[in-house]
Amino acid sequence: MNGVEIPALDPNQNMPALNAFQTAMVSNMQVSKTFAPYMPASFTGGLINIVTKEAPDGFQLSLSTKIGVNTRSSFRSDFLGFETQDMHIPAVASGTLPVLFEDNLRLEQISQSFSKQMHPQQANSLLNHSHSFSIGNQVLLGNKSLRFTVQGGYNQNFRHIENGTTGRYNLTGSTDEVNSLIVNRLLKDQSSTASRQYYGYANIEFDLNDRHTLFFNALSNHQATQNARIAQGAIPSDAPDIIYQARSLEYAKKNMQMAQLGSGYTSKNERFQLDWFTALISSLLDEPDGRYFNSDYTLNGGDTLYNLQGALYTLPTRFYRTLNQTTTDHKINMQYSLFNRDSSFAKLLGGAALLTKRRTLYQKRFNYQIQGVQYQGDVQAFLSDENMQLPSFTNPSQSYIYLSDASELRDNYKAHSNIASVYGALDYKPMPQVRFLLGLRAEKTLMSLITRDAQLPEGKLDNLDLLPSVNTTIYLKNDQNLRVGYTKTLARPNFREIAPFASFDFATSWVQIGNPNLQRTLIQNLDLRYENYQFNNLFFSVAAFYKQFKHSIELVFNPLSSSDEITWINTGMIDQQQSPYGRLYGLELECNTRFKMAGKDLQVGANFAYMRSSTQIDSLSLVVLRAQDAFAPNSRPMFGQSPYVLNTYASLELPKQNMKATLSYNVAGEKLAVVMVGALPDVYAQPIHRLDLKLSKQLSKYLQASFAVQNILDPEILLTHQFKGQSYVFNAYKIGRVFSLGLSYTLK
Repeated sequence: MNGVEIPALDPNQNMPALNAFQTAMVSNMQVSKTFAPYMPASFTGGLINIVTKEAPDGFQLSLSTKIGVNTRSSFRSDFLGFETQDMHIPAVASGTLPVLFEDNLRLEQISQSFSKQMHPQQANSLLNHSHSFSIGNQVLLGNKSLRFTVQGGYNQNFRHIENGTTGRYNLTGSTDEVNSLIVNRLLKDQSSTASRQYYGYANIEFDLNDRHTLFFNALSNHQATQNARIAQGAIPSDAPDIIYQARSLEYAKKNMQMAQLGSGYTSKNERFQLDWFTALISSLLDEPDGRYFNSDYTLNGGDTLYNLQGALYTLPTRFYRTLNQTTTDHKINMQYSLFNRDSSFAKLLGGAALLTKRRTLYQKRFNYQIQGVQYQGDVQAFLSDENMQLPSFTNPSQSYIYLSDASELRDNYKAHSNIASVYGALDYKPMPQVRFLLGLRAEKTLMSLITRDAQLPEGKLDNLDLLPSVNTTIYLKNDQNLRVGYTKTLARPNFREIAPFASFDFATSWVQIGNPNLQRTLIQNLDLRYENYQFNNLFFSVAAFYKQFKHSIELVFNPLSSSDEITWINTGMIDQQQSPYGRLYGLELECNTRFKMAGKDLQVGANFAYMRSSTQIDSLSLVVLRAQDAFAPNSRPMFGQSPYVLNTYASLELPKQNMKATLSYNVAGEKLAVVMVGALPDVYAQPIHRLDLKLSKQLSKYLQASFAVQNILDPEILLTHQFKGQSYVFNAYKIGRVFSLGLSYTLK
């Protein structure tokens, strides 16, 4: 955002959530597909820079409101939820929990102090709605100008999934002997998510003179998400006669505050330009009291028999997580013009940057221990204070429930990273037909993660990378360009991926194990692009690209583990039989045009990319795979990479009627989502066809109305295994269509 690298708040992700940036504050989104030396080197597929709106030159006031109806989520009486007050660990439970019979009186008080609600309650869902304001102006201070903008907003959204499906499967035997997968777990899912967000943004620009501007940006964003889920179904491979039930209650608060101070300067003769900024970002993720209650029941004649079986699934658990991160980003860029003639020029570019991150992660887990108490189907009654009365001299009870501290020191860590970089480049146009951008970027990475368990190794990166880039533009004609580029970039692991500990993921029931020996991926990029700007606003381009990944980071299941255990590896780093290289190549076509006729303005555009990718399977996984499928290939597509992507849009503007309509469509091909063990087919996310419509009309000089339909086709979001021509559902659900109506007032 405005050149500042925004951190992700999810500890397992690198990409920040784009919903942190409201459309009211965004001027445009700059998408760079080719690396240049002044960009961060962690440039794998592209770079998105969100540019916020500049402060206005005069008074401007804007107010807007919008309401929306989701066909699957709004006005439901069975929307799942739970109480969110007092979700932090009770004061009586602070410190060390005593074990059973060490201090039963205190342990009893602690066990009884937590909320008894571990089953979702039904409530009414409302309309989606959002509201925002913006005010800006210019103030003259003598002969100097100060411009400012202040924005704020609030939104709330509801999402409900009814009759979702979750499936887990096994492959028993070799592929030439087995014709179908064995169902391990097949559940029907019902979940509800309620989210709310409020934000504030301020921008100040101060012109010291017509060549020197100071600016200050501040952003505060607060999000809260509540998710409740009930899943029920069979687990025939473990216990064919029972019906399994899973309940989860999760709440997350994400806060981010950012302040950025910078300046832009141009010399009087316009030969020298300098811009710099310094930014501070404070981020918080607070997930208090995540509650997970699993159980089962059987039908015996007219009776329902309930049970808890720790051998088949996790017993009732409470989980807490807090992540704090401070990020600083400092950048300076300089440009000096060596010469500038009518048809040629030469510029020297240079700069430096320092990106630092400081993170602490705190996690706490409590398990319910059950001695002799029978579960009768009522979760709240099962967790009653009466059932948590522990044995004492006056109460020699043999049936009771209590909490135990299942936290581990290794689940808590401190981490930091420092990425220092410098670059130099020459932007040179020796003749009208050719332009070169030649540069070199150097990045020094120091990254460290240490858990509170002193017995575990440090996760660490210490690299110095020299990253050249050569970009050439050939001007074939006034309206035709040919671009050729070679660049070298990289991809670093995140903190979780190098964290040397195992943790249980309640959402997937998988054990995640970090790899402290994980290293960054080095990427070589080749790009060739032809562009043609024709008359009548027609533009089209054809591009070819090739990327080679050395030691790419892959998320894989551990083939030697008896449980569902996943970890991260570098291809070919340890396994000498595995090629260290992965590759991706493809073609991209883009076209857009504009027609003006009979008082109408029509714009049409499309972008299509066709890609192929491959990475070699490590030798240990390949041995396990070929034990069941002797003819299995030794490579697979790269994780998360679609074979094609299509984006199209059509926009019709009617100036006389003050109306505009935009229809957009996009789809991406199936992509690898989960790498499985052995010959059990990998999980692929199937294509999602997305169609959206937006209409807007200027009602008066100051008032505008809008109507939109999102997700018109309401496709099923589907992840599947494919085995011998048959699909097996891994996850499936629909999110519903959203109809929205908006009204905005703007005074200039």
